[in-house]
Amino acid sequence: MLMLAVAMLWVGLLFAPSLRHGFSDYDDPLYLIGNANLELGLSPAGVEWAFRANLVAPDRTAEYWMPVTLLSRLLDHSVGGRNPLAAHAQNLILHLLATALVGGVLGRIGFPSGWSLGGALLFGIHPVQVEAVCWLAARKDLLAGVFSLVSLWLYLGCASGSRPLREWGAFAAFLLAMLSKPSAVSFPLALVLLDSWRGHAFVLPRLQDLGRSLVTKTPYFLAGGLVVAVNFANQQDIGGVGGEIRAPLLWRLEEGIIGYVSYLRSLVFPVDLAVVHPVSATAPDPRHVAAAAAVLLSLTLLLWLGRKRVPGALIGWGIFVGLLLPLMGFVAFGRQSTAERYLYFALIGLILLALTATRTFVSRGALAILAGVSFPALTWISREEIKIWGTHVGHWERVLEVDPATPVAWALYGRALEVTGETQRAEFALRVAGKLRPGNAEFHLALGAFLIRMTRFWEAAAELERTVTMDLGNPRAHRELLVALEKSGQKEALRAATVRAQGVRVRIYVNLAAEQLAASNLGPAMEALRSAADALADAEAVASRALGNPARRADLLALEELLKPVTGAEAALARGLVCQLAGDFRRAAAEFATAGADARWREEARWREAVARLLAGERERAIRLIDGSAGASAQRAWQQAQTRLGVEQERPAENFTPKP
Repeated sequence: MLMLAVAMLWVGLLFAPSLRHGFSDYDDPLYLIGNANLELGLSPAGVEWAFRANLVAPDRTAEYWMPVTLLSRLLDHSVGGRNPLAAHAQNLILHLLATALVGGVLGRIGFPSGWSLGGALLFGIHPVQVEAVCWLAARKDLLAGVFSLVSLWLYLGCASGSRPLREWGAFAAFLLAMLSKPSAVSFPLALVLLDSWRGHAFVLPRLQDLGRSLVTKTPYFLAGGLVVAVNFANQQDIGGVGGEIRAPLLWRLEEGIIGYVSYLRSLVFPVDLAVVHPVSATAPDPRHVAAAAAVLLSLTLLLWLGRKRVPGALIGWGIFVGLLLPLMGFVAFGRQSTAERYLYFALIGLILLALTATRTFVSRGALAILAGVSFPALTWISREEIKIWGTHVGHWERVLEVDPATPVAWALYGRALEVTGETQRAEFALRVAGKLRPGNAEFHLALGAFLIRMTRFWEAAAELERTVTMDLGNPRAHRELLVALEKSGQKEALRAATVRAQGVRVRIYVNLAAEQLAASNLGPAMEALRSAADALADAEAVASRALGNPARRADLLALEELLKPVTGAEAALARGLVCQLAGDFRRAAAEFATAGADARWREEARWREAVARLLAGERERAIRLIDGSAGASAQRAWQQAQTRLGVEQERPAENFTPKP
């Protein structure tokens, strides 16, 4: 126990400085800082969101369907609010727990206490673990690792015979790991390999034993496959599958082969660690792929030849390879080629390999020297890595040292430099990001927004105009452009940009309504349609004829189809809004009249019918309907309709003919 306490103290003191860190400027703003759902805390509504996000409907504030990870983030907010201390404390506690569990797992495998604690300490202090512990957005890797270790520890406790409680506990812990991060799906492969452990010794399993072991893991594979299927579908919904480079499978597998060797290098020589290792825009060099494959095959052959003397080493290698399989290119998620946090749990495979090989081939004296050199060296490297994670500027400088051609690193480096007041260097960094990825609107948007803050409005307007041309549906780009044009006094350009921005707003709200209707959420869909109608009612937006192109007409036809099976006054009101957006004002008026039969919607339906009839040319009837509707929304819509008639009196509205 004393040795365990010393190991825990070592790891705790090493990572204690992370408690003073703030939020990272990479992913944390989306998933933590700007995530309004976290305000719910561990309330019933918060728990419901954690389980529904990316299951019932796509949610970009959650990376996957991972309710356990989201619950832990809600806990952070309940305890510490927007202060990152609580979140960093939870990360540190989880890492200490994982370190202790590694020692317990190694002990149950059959290693003496000293060896088990050495393996646990190696797990706890290795520099590749710094990313998962110091980066709050990487909580999912920590949780998946901890629950996988709990499952492994309970499973190994069943080796001496059937113990149903532990067996069910191991399966439950695996489910929690899957609900923390779906990459834990390959964990059952580790259990299959560890089934070869018998009587405190490893033996290579026979084929029939492997088959029997695979059959007993059927519940694990089925549960894991189901969670992966849900996440794959939702990643497609939110654009996560494929990342920035939708590369062919062979290309991704070649990247994976190189990635394995890269991971081995990082574990043996932990230098050039960085939070971003972007996918290459070109296929891997065949020579690099061949060299990496040769290294992997040679190592596998060497371990196979030594299987009789140290079978545990071959099993450890198999566990390492198997645990990383979901992250090595079969499915492209995000923009990463490799990431140190992916090694958090997989490291146990190489620890098993190292311990079994060392016990066989290294003398006690040499082992003492090796431990006396490696543990302090790894601690020092980890300490320096933890320092780098403490500052945004230093953090991105490290990424750019590793790969100077990483555009996202240049963009975030520029933002970090601006915060420190180094505006000239910040502008340089932002311009480099745009040059490295000239077709990426986000990098040009960042530069344009920076130029606005520097009061260089004419330059900002030119940059933001390029941004809008690249990404017409980006609402922030339109907002920033309007600011730049207004501040620079470009009145005609401002008017044209306002017209265009209003048209884009209509499109965004129409798409949002379609998403909500597809999820059977009529109320939110109604709000989106009202917002679309308000945007279109603006005189400048009307002049743009924003919905006159075939793409918009297709959107509205899709909405019409979604609304067909829905009945009731609210659905009639929604159909009226769709017809109004399309310019079919007579049909809109008829739908509004239907909705007005329900007292709940009568007031809104009445004035919307009046506006629709006015636009359809039925002025007398419209005036009779609008009388008595003194609400601000009604009066505003009436005035906008009159303005619209003045603008379009020589251009009759196109008829909208929905599908029969």
